[in-house]
Amino acid sequence: MNERKTRLDVTVMDKPVVISLREWRVGRPKGQVICLHGLGVNGAEYAPMAMSLNSAGFDVLAPDWIGHGDSDYLNDPRAYDWTSYVRCLAAIVQRYHGPVTHFVGTSWGGGILLLYLLSLSVRPRSAVLVDVPVRSAPEIPLYGEKLAVLIGQSFSSVAEGNEFLAKVRPTLTRVPKEFQAYLDRERYRLQDGRFVFSFDPETVALRAGSAVWNFDHFDKLKRLSFDTMFLYGAASPLRWPAEYAAFAAKSPLITYVGDMAGGHPPMLLFEEQFGVIVDYIKTKNPAR
Repeated sequence: MNERKTRLDVTVMDKPVVISLREWRVGRPKGQVICLHGLGVNGAEYAPMAMSLNSAGFDVLAPDWIGHGDSDYLNDPRAYDWTSYVRCLAAIVQRYHGPVTHFVGTSWGGGILLLYLLSLSVRPRSAVLVDVPVRSAPEIPLYGEKLAVLIGQSFSSVAEGNEFLAKVRPTLTRVPKEFQAYLDRERYRLQDGRFVFSFDPETVALRAGSAVWNFDHFDKLKRLSFDTMFLYGAASPLRWPAEYAAFAAKSPLITYVGDMAGGHPPMLLFEEQFGVIVDYIKTKNPAR
């Protein structure tokens, strides 16, 4: 696997912070895809999809959000507000966005991407948003509560950690064999001689305690002037109501898929999950 890790300096709360980016590059790419992960994981989760995108001729960049993976851990819940993450995304866009750039955002990371796109700060070639809410729902805080069970857990081995994950987040443990060792290495870090999950507990704890946010971005979707696909698994509580889906069916730019394969929440680890994304990006890329 041709992964390379690079670093990007940003400023958060008037302090210098380093973001780690995973890069999977090819020679003479057709374009590039920037992938933004959700809470409690990191950019390594995109490795299987990155290999497929590389085969299709695309460079892939997957930053680890602050407090995740190899990026800096700030150990302060105040540093993990939306403003900080949007600031990090703005720095990523400024450094890496080019004339043929596509975005993929999953869950909470996709929510940050959606807010940024709605601000009209950047116009990508296309964007794919996976399990991202466009309006508030009572189930949203439950996402954070499910992640909260990971806080404070430590294990004598990665195998023990995976046994725990199989009970609380089973979709994470269904992994392609060729990526098992890689993801085992990237999902955990050593702390005091024990294996812990590779994220700062403060960032997950902050979301676990969130009340239901009141928002509805649906009417704002008309601002988007580029191809955008919204993907949800059949069991997702965030799937669009009939009137939203009808709007997408009439829109020349918005695609809605409410029956994504692979269970919920979607992890994009197998072709049955990420294949629709790769195919979509290929069709939205300009011919050379």
